[in-house]
Amino acid sequence: MTKRKDPRDKLKVGRPTKYIPGIHNVLIPELFRLGMIDKEVCKKIGIDESVLYDWYKRHPELAKAKKAKKEPNLLMEQALIKNGLGHHIKETEISGDWDQETNKFKGKTRAKIIDKYINPNTTAQIFFLKNRWPERYRDKQIIEHEGMIADLKVPLDPEEKERVEKELNRSYNPTLLKQIKKDLSS
Repeated sequence: MTKRKDPRDKLKVGRPTKYIPGIHNVLIPELFRLGMIDKEVCKKIGIDESVLYDWYKRHPELAKAKKAKKEPNLLMEQALIKNGLGHHIKETEISGDWDQETNKFKGKTRAKIIDKYINPNTTAQIFFLKNRWPERYRDKQIIEHEGMIADLKVPLDPEEKERVEKELNRSYNPTLLKQIKKDLSS
């Protein structure tokens, strides 16, 4: 009786993988933390995007690296909120006699820490609100109307009425022309 082959002992077919666990598990999350997207990461490490997506499926430890994509987004969101609300910063002011020739201070210098307030940035506020609540703060407002619009008649001065009638005489729809003339005369 012949021995059954274990299905896990298959020969590997195709091109060898470029995936190196010790390198790619560290490198790819770091590139994501720098703010790169999948396309940029792939270009940086010399692979196609489909290969990266395949790696996500085959290597669960690499799939966790996708979480690193969120870190720059969160930092940017925090910075945006901080700029939108205004914040305090500490600056160091150094004073003393500056020598132009040596580009150094002469004699004693003093350092003073200044608490400076940065005013709220209205552009950051607008950007934040438009993206967080687009239905409320979008530039284009969508207004829905139900029901009929009342028949509005606007009185025309004689010159305007004559101009409109001349335009209507050029019309090709006689029924429409009669209706409009009737509306104009009333």
